[in-house]
Amino acid sequence: MREEGYTALLVYGNTKMNGALRYLSGYWPDRGGWLSRGPERKDINIFDASLLVLPLTGEPVLVFDKGELLDREACTARTTLSSFGGDLAWQPSEAEAIAALLRENEATGRVGIETWDKFPAPLYLDLRQLLPGIELVPSTLVEGLMLIKSPWEVAMFREGARIGDTGHEAFVSALREGGGRSELELVRAAEAVMRDADPIYEECSPISPSLISSGPVGRLCRLHVPLSTKIIMVGDAVNWDICMRYRGYPIDTSRTRVVGKPTGRQQRAYDISLGMSVEVRKAVKPGAQVQDLVRLAQSVAKEGGFELWDGFLGHGLGLDVHSRPDMGMEEMILSEGMVITVEPRLDADGWLYGNEDMVLVTADGCDTLTSFPREPLELHAAKPLAVRL
Repeated sequence: MREEGYTALLVYGNTKMNGALRYLSGYWPDRGGWLSRGPERKDINIFDASLLVLPLTGEPVLVFDKGELLDREACTARTTLSSFGGDLAWQPSEAEAIAALLRENEATGRVGIETWDKFPAPLYLDLRQLLPGIELVPSTLVEGLMLIKSPWEVAMFREGARIGDTGHEAFVSALREGGGRSELELVRAAEAVMRDADPIYEECSPISPSLISSGPVGRLCRLHVPLSTKIIMVGDAVNWDICMRYRGYPIDTSRTRVVGKPTGRQQRAYDISLGMSVEVRKAVKPGAQVQDLVRLAQSVAKEGGFELWDGFLGHGLGLDVHSRPDMGMEEMILSEGMVITVEPRLDADGWLYGNEDMVLVTADGCDTLTSFPREPLELHAAKPLAVRL
């Protein structure tokens, strides 16, 4: 903060994006709502967020909306309740509460805001009015801290990956049972065992819903939310991408199977997808440029007569599931201690083929944390399934 010239940080988090807030405070907002009694701001009360005021000198204070509950232990000794609209005379508005804390700690000059692009515009404007001598600027200090995982965090990811493997096992077991299972039934079987393994109860869908691809579904994306109306049939190539949390850290991993005997083209596409994953993980190490990894995956796909699906290779993992680096959009160098996903896929004839692994960047390479078998591709159901014509 001193290097950036900040006298304080405002670390913001809402029900969807709260990694930086959770990283520093241990608290995350998990409920939201609104109450409108008229068109003026004083008539409107919105709650879905919390904010940590972190002064350069002084005690950090957690500010959370009226409507949020301090229903879990936070790392801060001080907390205060605010109201977004300031509709109650005895209760300061959120902006007034934050401004008072900044004045109390003699914050002047530059104040950084984490999660800048999600920071509410009305709150920003109110703070500008209440604190005319302070410059509010975007900050990525906490984001940078979160990139490199501590030994404790690595242990969380290792356990999360193990739990993800049990989710795959449950999915394959349910798929093998046959009998006309839907996409939704299969994904729920995986999510149930993963949820049971997590000692913390929280709603997991805000990080990322579990997704699946089992053939064309009209105009929907190839990888889509599981459908109760989509029944798995013989000949389907099923690529499932399951998401959950373990102690707040994301589980994000996928596998592929073909129900019945794969066609020659199905096996060929899958073999190429395996080759992409192997070659990329061989190249993952400190100093590697992520776009070089994307180009490597693309070259393996093209040599096999295919294209890397969506030009996307993977992403960083943090308390917000899709974190830096985005291996498809940005230039970034890998460093030891990062945790990323490696998930190259191919789209062949409407089917998706590939696997997603959670990978730790080590001092001299990488460690693949997920270990559920990627082969054999062929899977036979115990009960008869319909054949896709």
